[in-house]
Amino acid sequence: MTYESSRVLTEITGISDPSAPLDVELPLLYSATVDAGWIEDDGAWFLKKFYESYHGVESQFRDLTGLEAAANGRAIPDDDLPPSGSTGRNLAERALHFARSALEALPEEAPPVTAFITIGPAVYDETVIEGSVTFCADHTGESPYIEEFADSARGVIAVRSERKAAVTDAG
Repeated sequence: MTYESSRVLTEITGISDPSAPLDVELPLLYSATVDAGWIEDDGAWFLKKFYESYHGVESQFRDLTGLEAAANGRAIPDDDLPPSGSTGRNLAERALHFARSALEALPEEAPPVTAFITIGPAVYDETVIEGSVTFCADHTGESPYIEEFADSARGVIAVRSERKAAVTDAG
């Protein structure tokens, strides 16, 4: 896996190396999602559990990346943390563990997938830190979900999977 992050990531989360080992547990929603695996539907790649619970209108998206972002994006659960315990570091570590676990569970035929993790102050209250994780596959001719984030005001981490199997041309 490869990692990229915004300049303010360390300031918001205290994490300077997103690739460092973690000692956190996945919430039940995330562990069940990883266990359920991935599915491909008309060229788009989805975490099966997230896709099954997605109720949007698929035809409203102009590309596969937009559809994947809508179906594969979730807030980082923090309801098991004390109100004062939902720090940027807690959320980032939880999101990183989920992202790594989900990307490791990709089937061999999947293209590279990137997990975009965002951590930062809530719009409604800057003293509250919130975060999300969104998974999108690489699609020829489509822009990534987030193109430029080095200068983002939020902490952003992009965790990218490697292609697991060589793709051969059947022709």
